[in-house]
Amino acid sequence: MAKGRKPQLRQVLSLNMNKKPSRQNPAPVEFDVSIPQMPEWLDKTGKEKWVALTTGLKPMAILNPVDADILAAYCALYSQMVRCVIKLNKSGGFTKSANGGPEKTDPAVDQLTVISNRLAGLGKNLGLNPLARSKLVSDPTLQEKDWLDNICKEKE
Repeated sequence: MAKGRKPQLRQVLSLNMNKKPSRQNPAPVEFDVSIPQMPEWLDKTGKEKWVALTTGLKPMAILNPVDADILAAYCALYSQMVRCVIKLNKSGGFTKSANGGPEKTDPAVDQLTVISNRLAGLGKNLGLNPLARSKLVSDPTLQEKDWLDNICKEKE
């Protein structure tokens, strides 16, 4: 039974032993890992979420000042979700009809569903679920010498 090709490390593949020119830059990319600045327009709940997220994501060294917009969008949506849940807890998920007819589903239920889906998508981009975090690779302090040493050590 054929086992197929033996998997190679991504770093070894990027050294490009072939004669074709490489489309990848084998040198590690250095980038700023400082925490993005919180926008002033976030409400109280959004600001609290911002602090919690930046505190949790800082050790992973994946945040960059460029990520401020997507992080702000996540925090704003989170704040909207909290407001929907509070409203639904008060109404029980139903509203009374104006003419005394049967109860109808509260529109906040639909809004909560849409917001939850958007949050899940943004959270995946930010690495806020276990699967997304496992796929994130970031080491801004990695120098080229260390990078080549790591490859040589793993071959032995």
